[in-house]
Amino acid sequence: MGCLLFFNFALLLFAITLLILGITTSRWLITVDNNSNHINTERADGIISSCQRLYRDGNTEKYLTVGNVTNIIHTNYLYDDAYVCFNRLLKWHNSTIVGPKLDDNHKVLIGLSIGSVCLAIIALLLTQLINTNASFHNFKCSKRMVECLLVFDILTVVLALITLALFLGINGLQTLTAYGVSFWSFVAGTCCVFISCIVTAVYRIDVEFEFRRYRHDIIEEIDQDTVHFSFTNGSLKVLIHNGDLSREPCDAVVNPTNESMVPDGGLDALIHQQMGQFFTDQVVAIHKEMNNQSCPVGQSRIFIAKFNCAEHEPRFVISTVGPVYQESEKERAAFLLQSCYYTSLALANIYQLASIAYPAISCGANHFPVHEAARVAIDSIRRFSFNVKEVRFVLYDRSTFDIFIREWTDYAQQVNKEANIGDHITDVISESPKTSASKPPVPPKPTTRFCVLCKQNMLPTGRTILCLACSQLARAQVFKMFLSNLRTASENSYNDLVKECQLLQTVLTLYPLTYTPVQVFDQVAHMRDQVAEHYIHQYCSTLFRNFIPISIAGDGNCFYNSFVQLGGVGSTTDGSPLTSIELRARNVVELVLNIDDYKSQYDRLLSILDNFEEYARKEMVHDTNYVGIWDLLSIPSVLNIHLIAAYPKVNGNEDLNVQLLNESMFPPLNEGNDSQNQAKKSEIPPTYKEVRLLFSHANRPFAGRLQAKQMWSPNHFVPLLNMR
Repeated sequence: MGCLLFFNFALLLFAITLLILGITTSRWLITVDNNSNHINTERADGIISSCQRLYRDGNTEKYLTVGNVTNIIHTNYLYDDAYVCFNRLLKWHNSTIVGPKLDDNHKVLIGLSIGSVCLAIIALLLTQLINTNASFHNFKCSKRMVECLLVFDILTVVLALITLALFLGINGLQTLTAYGVSFWSFVAGTCCVFISCIVTAVYRIDVEFEFRRYRHDIIEEIDQDTVHFSFTNGSLKVLIHNGDLSREPCDAVVNPTNESMVPDGGLDALIHQQMGQFFTDQVVAIHKEMNNQSCPVGQSRIFIAKFNCAEHEPRFVISTVGPVYQESEKERAAFLLQSCYYTSLALANIYQLASIAYPAISCGANHFPVHEAARVAIDSIRRFSFNVKEVRFVLYDRSTFDIFIREWTDYAQQVNKEANIGDHITDVISESPKTSASKPPVPPKPTTRFCVLCKQNMLPTGRTILCLACSQLARAQVFKMFLSNLRTASENSYNDLVKECQLLQTVLTLYPLTYTPVQVFDQVAHMRDQVAEHYIHQYCSTLFRNFIPISIAGDGNCFYNSFVQLGGVGSTTDGSPLTSIELRARNVVELVLNIDDYKSQYDRLLSILDNFEEYARKEMVHDTNYVGIWDLLSIPSVLNIHLIAAYPKVNGNEDLNVQLLNESMFPPLNEGNDSQNQAKKSEIPPTYKEVRLLFSHANRPFAGRLQAKQMWSPNHFVPLLNMR
C-alpha cells in the first residue's frame, strides 16, 4: 500500500505543476471578435506575445505603443484581438486602467481553475497524513484520511472539467489549435488528477480490506467504549470496556483493595456499595480475624458477591492488593502486580470461572505507569489464564482505556502475525493423483524450479530445496513458515496436507536435531510446579514420587514447551534455540507420513484417540492449539527418546485413560513389539534417553466437583525430573 500512496503523491505533485502552468498565461483572457475568421497570423501571434510580456511586467506605459502597432494592421479582427487582449490583461492586473472589463465567463474560468489547484494542493497534503503502518488505530485513521483524499481528488477533477467545458463552450474563444501550451497543460493536469482518483480508489479498497481483516482476526469494535480482541491460535478472548466495573456482567470482578481490606474510597467502596451487605460482612469477618494482614500485597481473596444474585450480575468478587509504584523498586512492583493477576486467575480457575473482569490494578492512587501495567497484565494473562475463556478490563478513565487498547492491539497483532505468517503464499506445486487415506500417495519429486518453503523464488543452480533468501533465515523463522505451509495445505484437504508434508520433509534434513534432555532438577534453572506436586503425591503411584515437576507456561503450547525446557540450547546443531513451533511442525510431518504404522503399533489406544484426519487438519497444525494423544505417540520418534506417561488417578482406576496411559512407555516408531511398548519404567534399558511427562491441570481438583462425581480431565503437561 505504501507504493500506491507514493505513486499518488508524485502524480498529484505533477498534476499541480501542470495546472498552475495552465492558468499562469494570458490565453485564458483572449477572445476573438465575432467578425474574425478565427485564424491568427504570425504577426497577430507577435502582438499577443507582446501583450503577455507587458502583462507579466505590468508595463502600462506601452499601451499606446501597442495601440499604434494595432492601428497599422488593416484587419479589424486583429486590432480587436490585440486591443481586447491587451486591455483585459491590464484590467485584470490593475482595475484602475480604462478599457474593456473582464467578462463574467472569464471570471468563472479563472475562479474554477484556481479552485481546482487549491483542492489538488489539499489532496497532496492529505497524502502526508496517511499512516501506512499496519495497526488497527492507524487503519481507522487512514481509512478516513483516504476517504477525504478521494473526495478532494474528485472535486478537483469536477472543477477542472467544468473549467475546460466552459472554455470550449464560450462563444468567441480561440480555436483549439490556437490554445497553445497553457490549455494543453491544464488538460494534462486534469488527466493526472483523474488518474489519481483511480489510484486513491484502489488504495481505499486495500485499506478497507486490511481493516476488515484486522477486525475479523484481531479486533471487533463493538462501540466506541467497547473493543473485543480474539486470537487466531487460541480460545482466549479479551474485552476492554470503558465503564463501571461494579456493574460488569461476568463470573467474577476483581476488586482493588488494601491490606486491611477496609474500603477507603474509590472503586473499592463502589463495589462494596454495589454488592451489598452480604459481601461486606464476609470482608469484615476476615478483617476482624487478620486486621491489617487481611490480604498481603500481591495476594487475592475470593468472596461470594451476593446472596441471591441475578443472572447478569457477578457471582464472585476477588479482592486483590496492588503494589505502590516507586521508580527505585519498579522491578519489585512489577513482580507484585504480576502476582495479583496470578493469584486472582488461580482462584478463578479453582472455582471453574469462565470470565473475569479487571480494573487497571495499581494505576490510580498507587501511581503504576499505565503502559507498564498493561504489559504486565498481558504477560500474566497469557501465562496463567488456563480455563478462563474471557478476560475483561473495565476501565473508568478514558486515557487508561486508550492505552490498554493500544497495548493489547500490539500484542494481538504480534500473536496473530506469528500464527499466520506465510498464509498468503500461493501454491505453485502441481497436484498429484488422489489416493486413499489408508495408503499414502507416492511422494512427489521436489520441484527443481521453486523453493519448497516460500514457493516464490526460483532455485539457482546447485540448490534443490531452499532458495538463497530462505536459507539465510533464522531457524525459528524457517519453521514458522514451515508450519504455516502445513496449515495452508490442511485448509484445502487432508490429501493436500499429506503432499505438503512429503515435500517439506526434505527441509528437515537441513536442520538436524541432537536432543539430550535434562535428567536432574536444578533449583537455579527450574521452578517447581506445586499444583503438579499435589497430583503426584495424591493421585500417582510411588513410581513417580521421587520426581519433581517443573513449572511450564500454560500458553497452549505446554506439551511442546516441556521438551524445549528439557532440551536447552544444545538441541540444534547450529546453536539456534529449539522452539515449540519447530517441534510441532516435525511432529505433524512424522504423524502424517507414518499414520498407518502408528495406528498399527498403537491399536490398543484407538478407543481414546481422536479421528486423526480431522485432528491433524483442525488442531495439530495450529500453534498453541489443543494437543491430543497423537502428539504424545509421535514425539519419541521426532526426538529419539523414550517417553513415560504419568496420568493421575483422580477419576479412579476405572478411568480408561489411566488404564491405557499411566506408567506406559512410548518408544520411537517400530522399536520392538506392542508388548514392549507397554513396559514399565523398570523394564526400560538404561541406555535410552528418558523423558517423564505428567498429565496435569492448572489447579488442584475441586472438592465439590469430585463429590459430584464429575469427570476430571487434564489441561496441562508438566515434565518430571530426578531429585538428584
